[in-house]
Amino acid sequence: MMKNLAFLFLALLVVAGAGAYYYYNKPVEKTISATADVTVSAEKLYADYAANEEQANAMYLNKVLLVTGKLGSVSESDSVTVTYSLDTADPMATVTCNVDKSMIEKNPEPGTDIRIKGLCTGLLMDVVLVKCSIEE
Repeated sequence: MMKNLAFLFLALLVVAGAGAYYYYNKPVEKTISATADVTVSAEKLYADYAANEEQANAMYLNKVLLVTGKLGSVSESDSVTVTYSLDTADPMATVTCNVDKSMIEKNPEPGTDIRIKGLCTGLLMDVVLVKCSIEE
């Protein structure tokens, strides 16, 4: 009886470990092929969040956005991600867009107009988009 329980416990442990390994290594979904739910300028996106975060969440949160605006800065967050900051009317706030380095052919220069598609995760200090791709 104890052998059976030990075997069952070990089997459950292996299944749980395999599931955790799968989810940890699961490929990141790309927004490059997704259709944008909303097209908005970076200035309007931030202004909507600054005016009423709850209402803005209803319009943008967990949706694929196509955001247009002027590129403020480019920074490498880690070994796999580049962060693009789009300027807003507020000099202390931006729309940050995290792009996988494998999706970038060439970094655009700050000050250029850009279109980025990504999944909106809401307002932290800035409005944050993840899983982004640069649109031509």
